[in-house]
Amino acid sequence: MARELLEHALNGTQTPDQDTSVAAADSHEEQQVSKAHQAALKRLHRDAPEIYKKVVAGELSTNAAMVEAGFRTKTFTVPATRPEACARSLKKNLSETHLRELIKLLIDR
Repeated sequence: MARELLEHALNGTQTPDQDTSVAAADSHEEQQVSKAHQAALKRLHRDAPEIYKKVVAGELSTNAAMVEAGFRTKTFTVPATRPEACARSLKKNLSETHLRELIKLLIDR
């Protein structure tokens, strides 16, 4: 089933189940996400076949695969109203070098 869904995504066709969900999609944004997802799968298939195989196997999400392949930059959400939570998130997601650079940038306003 997963392979069939990926083949449909790569070919830009819809599965029977998608027919109803796409017809029921009530926003242009939902359709754009689907197109972006399809484009990501196509690019992985073409330019990073080993990473693409991990997506097919369910080992990676499409976004994680795009980051691993270097096609997207890793992003994360930082809580804006709780400085301690913001600091935890930054420590978890940034290297020590990037943290030091960020501190310098914040001090040198």
